[in-house]
Amino acid sequence: MSEIDFSIYSRQTYNDHINKYERCGDETIRFVNARKPLVALDLGCGNNVYKPFIPNLVGIDIANVNADINADISKLDYADNSVDVILAFGSINFGDESTIRQQLSEVNRVLKPGAVAIFRGNESNQHPYYGWNERIINYWARELKFVITYKPVHIHKLDVWGNPLLKNRNDKRTLNGEMRSNIRLYWHYSKSLA
Repeated sequence: MSEIDFSIYSRQTYNDHINKYERCGDETIRFVNARKPLVALDLGCGNNVYKPFIPNLVGIDIANVNADINADISKLDYADNSVDVILAFGSINFGDESTIRQQLSEVNRVLKPGAVAIFRGNESNQHPYYGWNERIINYWARELKFVITYKPVHIHKLDVWGNPLLKNRNDKRTLNGEMRSNIRLYWHYSKSLA
């Protein structure tokens, strides 16, 4: 699929839900589809918006009724070395170090050697967020023997026209009325071939 088929969504709806952050929309969809995955997982898929654009994608979410599977991403019901691609856009982002370790260990367990997991994480360490940063991304790569195949970069939330939102925003999900950042980290881990 070289071009994105918008017959499912209008371009505006697509931008509202898929191109929500830089690199997480068209670029990621093209990258994943070029790999021709037989099994792809979207962990914490929410409304499962990537499913129409990525063949063989299974959306997993603990609570959202639009997921293909309602399950905890800490215990994936997939065999070892069975998954070609994983999307984790804001899902492996909550809890303490032991929670993150369990979730990343599951990603590592189910990925085939050389397969890729694509992440978007929040840098805030305000509860309930984990607080990703480049040092922590490198730590988990060493700890779980991932290879960083796309170095962490800062990405912006986008408006419906695809322009970066440069100002932070108030958000109902933020504690104490603090501003929620429009900036996230984006990176890829690959499972080591060794």
